Amino acid sequence: MTGTEIFIAFGSNEEPHRHLKEGIKQLRDIVTDVKLSSCYRSRSCNGGADYLNMVVSARTQERSYSTLVIQLKEIEKKCGRIKNSEHRCALDLDLLLFGELIIDNVLPHDDLYRYPHVLVPFCELAGEREDLLYHVKYRELMDRRDFVESESLTEIDII
Repeated sequence: MTGTEIFIAFGSNEEPHRHLKEGIKQLRDIVTDVKLSSCYRSRSCNGGADYLNMVVSARTQERSYSTLVIQLKEIEKKCGRIKNSEHRCALDLDLLLFGELIIDNVLPHDDLYRYPHVLVPFCELAGEREDLLYHVKYRELMDRRDFVESESLTEIDII
């Protein structure tokens, strides 16, 4: 396999089944070797509708972190990304890892350490991978993490 391995967090709380599927479809146009985690329902941090969250791994020929982020933001726009006062979001994509790079302390994305709806699906795809900052396996980070009860996850089918 060629290209850089990437991991992207997907989240939606507005027509999430439709928006997650559309986001994955559009992502396949710019990357290869796409793998999907399970999808999880979690409560919104802002009191809005519940979110559906998952993580996608893929390979890209893109060498620029910034360009890849711009491409992900374009996918969000094409999927009708909306954030409004009702705390609804059509599609939110966050680049969690871009190969083995740590760029200006941006990667790994801090959501990976803060939220179970990001770390749990990430560990399905890369739990045995060593974290670039803490130098332990991601599964160990998940096992040591004391998640807040309000952040409980429910696995659901989307595809």
